[in-house]
Amino acid sequence: MVQEADFQEKGAMEFTIFDIIRFYAGHVRLLLVAFVVIFAAAFFMFLTSAKQYEAGMDVLPPDTRQQSQGVAGGLAQALMGESGNSPDFGNFLTSLGAVQLGEKLMADPAIATKIFADRWDAEKKQWKPAGGLRSMVGRGLRSLFGLEPWAPPTAFEMRDYIKGAVKVTKVTDSRASRLAYQHTDPAFAKLFLGRVVRELDTILRTQKLAQIGQENDALRARFNVEQNSSVRDYMLRWISENENKIVEAESAEFFAFRVLDPLSVNPQPVTPRPLFALIISFILAVVGGILLLGLLGFIRILRRNMGAA
Repeated sequence: MVQEADFQEKGAMEFTIFDIIRFYAGHVRLLLVAFVVIFAAAFFMFLTSAKQYEAGMDVLPPDTRQQSQGVAGGLAQALMGESGNSPDFGNFLTSLGAVQLGEKLMADPAIATKIFADRWDAEKKQWKPAGGLRSMVGRGLRSLFGLEPWAPPTAFEMRDYIKGAVKVTKVTDSRASRLAYQHTDPAFAKLFLGRVVRELDTILRTQKLAQIGQENDALRARFNVEQNSSVRDYMLRWISENENKIVEAESAEFFAFRVLDPLSVNPQPVTPRPLFALIISFILAVVGGILLLGLLGFIRILRRNMGAA
């Protein structure tokens, strides 16, 4: 077994890979102890962490086969000089980061107080500064620069939370996308994702109806001064198509998408996962044990060299 005396004649920068191997070989027991302790601690922390439940739903782009504008729509758009862009499925997915959506959810105390629970005083029924060292430092810096030390959660913070918490993934071999959200409370996970989807769909539906109304107003104004009878006929057909779109948008359960797999919650927690915890704990134990033993050896050598000097 290699003892510490093997390194007495070597400086801190004179070690070779063989010296390091001999050092660890001479301290196998200590290395095993470090491995077991780190592995047990990491595995215990993973398994005792809060369980996360996932709510999810699969959605498809809306069926646009009945929404084709035909020749009338194309000619009317050309006359009006507009592209007629409307919210679509892609817009729905990208609008998850809309501030307007954050405002809608912040207006619901049941959701806002749950998301920002660390900043809500349940007894006094009011917002409070967040706890923790980071928050205290932030409040101190804001006061130092003459700003308000703290403020209640805002729609921008809710927007950022939604962007980070609601995951959008493409379903393999399909046009569908999956929306998922995880929380420690399975009932709230389903409630929150459902509210996000419905509120955002309502926002896009309102925007679409307003756009169609503006198009019809512009078409009617142009119709009153148009002399060409063929163009007037096309405009009437375009207005009629828009009226049909209004009826469809108002009557559809969801405007921006179709539901492929309804909103549901996985009854089994998605985290912590024992196998994942086992693998990560093993990696942490191996790396941590090696680094810890190496650090202890390096400190001993430094102390010995300082004593010799």
